[in-house]
Amino acid sequence: MGVRTEVADADLLELTKQGDVRAFAVLYKRHAGSVLRYCWSKAGDQHTGEDLAQDVFVVAWSKRKSAIIVDQSFLPWLLTISRNLCLNDRRKSARRRHLPLHESESERDSGSADDSVWIRTELGKLSPTDQELCRLCLVEGASYREAAIALGTTEAAVGKRLQRLRTRLRATFGNDSEKTS
Repeated sequence: MGVRTEVADADLLELTKQGDVRAFAVLYKRHAGSVLRYCWSKAGDQHTGEDLAQDVFVVAWSKRKSAIIVDQSFLPWLLTISRNLCLNDRRKSARRRHLPLHESESERDSGSADDSVWIRTELGKLSPTDQELCRLCLVEGASYREAAIALGTTEAAVGKRLQRLRTRLRATFGNDSEKTS
């Protein structure tokens, strides 16, 4: 029986850094399954996990010159990229989710009109500055810089205020006992 010798990740990475696509393909085949499983577990669904895993290798190729080997493996570096992309994806998803501020016909028909009124009431309890911050950043999608200019403050102040505001709103909206009373 012949002994099969595998080329080490370090050697493949060195070739990859020089632009060798075939060496990168070997690294891909070697680690794609682990990267996919990691992304899938963090994303929560197969489709998003597959997209993120694909993005990991696109980023890895573009940053190949700064890639490193950890414990004789390329996988830890790939998993670091995976973690960062998964966190970024989670943040983007959280920004896309929002609570409706205005009652629509379908909401009235589905019985969620009470929720809409309750949400508007809770937002009405915020200070005028916080209401404006909600409108600018959370509804209209303005950047911290744009909000800071509009409110005559600093980006850091906007960031901190939004952090406190989000915490407060999550605590309030998450408390069903207040909502029904």
